[in-house]
Amino acid sequence: MKNSLIIVLVVVVAVVASLGGYLVSSQAPTATTTATTTATTTATATATTTTPASRQLKLGLVLSGDETDLGWDKALVDAAEWAKVKYDVEVSYSNFVGYGDYPRVVRDYALGGYDLVWTHSGGYVEGTYEVAQDFPDVNFVSFNSWMPPPTPNSIGIWMGNFGGDYLCGVLAAHMTETGNVAYIEGENYLALYFDARAFELGVKSVNPDITVHATALGTWVDTVLAHSVTTSLVQNNSVDIIAVNAGVAGRGAFSAAEEQGILAMGSYADAAALAPNTVVTSFLMDLPDTMGWIVNTIQEDEWDQYGGKWLEIPYIDLAPFRAFDGQISEAVKDELEQVRQGLIDGEIPFLPPDAMELYPTVDYFIPPEVS
Repeated sequence: MKNSLIIVLVVVVAVVASLGGYLVSSQAPTATTTATTTATTTATATATTTTPASRQLKLGLVLSGDETDLGWDKALVDAAEWAKVKYDVEVSYSNFVGYGDYPRVVRDYALGGYDLVWTHSGGYVEGTYEVAQDFPDVNFVSFNSWMPPPTPNSIGIWMGNFGGDYLCGVLAAHMTETGNVAYIEGENYLALYFDARAFELGVKSVNPDITVHATALGTWVDTVLAHSVTTSLVQNNSVDIIAVNAGVAGRGAFSAAEEQGILAMGSYADAAALAPNTVVTSFLMDLPDTMGWIVNTIQEDEWDQYGGKWLEIPYIDLAPFRAFDGQISEAVKDELEQVRQGLIDGEIPFLPPDAMELYPTVDYFIPPEVS
């Protein structure tokens, strides 16, 4: 019986840290920063009629890629653009920030009078918290934080997105014809290890004989490498479905999947536009509610209720099946909904026992709906 997760680590220029750390890649382009100020006409009027703000905030976002990934960073940008209008905030984006440079970018935002600095990577955690200690009057959010925040001016958000990976695994198991599926991720740190293991568990909950090939690229931005790795998985391992969690690099994986005639699944945002006849679905995270709640806590002087806490926010949902809706039976759709509810209720474990032993002890939290 094939019952093991096959892990292939592709390193271009990388240094492997501990499991709780990350791969440091030199692939990233030079960081770019774009400031966007809310228009004083339409946006302000909208904010006044929906959610009156106590004061305008300056929000600085630090990203490992940009919104063209139609995934991790796209989800954040969409949430920030929504918050910019709804809450009348000024937003600045720093894109393609490398792991060696992000502490400087975070510090520059703090020095620049920003009220909230949001770092959007599990590879940005330690430096974010170090800078936070030097700026007690600035608020910091470390998104996908794998450690608790050390100061009351910072909040760590641990993404409980692994149920989404599990759901994709269940669907992949129903759709594979070769019995070989793959999970392609950008880096190799704790949260991404859980992503791959949750996908594997979902697959094997349907058919334990399916082989899952998990590959860490060592980069979030190298589309050529992702294209090459995906092509190799298809041609050498008979993979016919890939789940992609690789940032901007994922565009190369989707392109290769389209060329090879296999199916793909995205992560965090709906990736269907990248390859409409290839992407079956994507698991989603509802960041507007999370960002809206964070902004509210600052505008309404409620930050102290949550500052210094390490919160787990669950995201368990799939994007529409679009072109593939007619190819997925009603029985499978019903099963997916039942599994989703079981994951939400805690009746279905989203990780195998050996991985669960490494799972952090985090305060489970669901933000109030604000959208």
